Amino acid sequence: MRGDGVPPVARFDRHNPADAIHPVEFTIPMPKSLLSARRRSFGHAFRGLKVLLQTQHNARIHALATVLVVAAGALLRLSPAEWALIVLAIVCVWSTEALNTAIEFLVDLASPALHPWRPRPRT
Repeated sequence: MRGDGVPPVARFDRHNPADAIHPVEFTIPMPKSLLSARRRSFGHAFRGLKVLLQTQHNARIHALATVLVVAAGALLRLSPAEWALIVLAIVCVWSTEALNTAIEFLVDLASPALHPWRPRPRT
């Protein structure tokens, strides 16, 4: 917090693809209780999922594949062990896609100009 009591304001770079989704400025007030902190945390997580789905073509393909695999598993009446393996695979794919997207955004933020070693993003 600054000396005048105003919380810090984060500014987004115009080269960041997430700027089209998020507002230009935001403040982060401290939550008053543990429940409100969890609610805010889930809000950030869902906002990140929204950014992932809106900016990454492969994430939309993963979403469709997830729905199809879960539907097929329900029709085939998979055992609990098979469901555990399916869920593990889905979580691994989504986690990797989210991590890849986060790294791409960080690279774009750190160095907006294209470097010869960095391929153009496939969004």
